[in-house]
Amino acid sequence: MDLISNADKKILLIDDEEDITDLIEDILLKEGFKNIRKAHCGLDGIKICESEKPDIVVLDIMLPDIDGIEVCKRIRQFSYCPILFLSAKK
Repeated sequence: MDLISNADKKILLIDDEEDITDLIEDILLKEGFKNIRKAHCGLDGIKICESEKPDIVVLDIMLPDIDGIEVCKRIRQFSYCPILFLSAKK
């Protein structure tokens, strides 16, 4: 079984708060992840996900254009990569 190192794994962060994506990126970089993409709205996140084919998506629920639930539904039309929801919503 081939294991992919952290440095080779692709991570997509979709969140409209740049401070949050920057913080998560810093943490991931310290853990050895190098291939991190960021999107700050849902439609951009969908486009990046389709073209980059990440190994995992970290997705905010509350986005400025379309909500994270809709982003997830659209991503599921072409990908079954794991999606981790991240939200400050109660």
